[in-house]
Amino acid sequence: MALSERSKNKGSSRTVILSSLMVVVVVLLVFLRKRR
Repeated sequence: MALSERSKNKGSSRTVILSSLMVVVVVLLVFLRKRR
């Protein structure tokens, strides 16, 4: 996680956050499915 890379790719930072959120949602869905 380099600060220089973050400042360079400001637009990509949004995609990274969205992708991370999607991964969290998928993990939660799988966890709930396994619980049931």
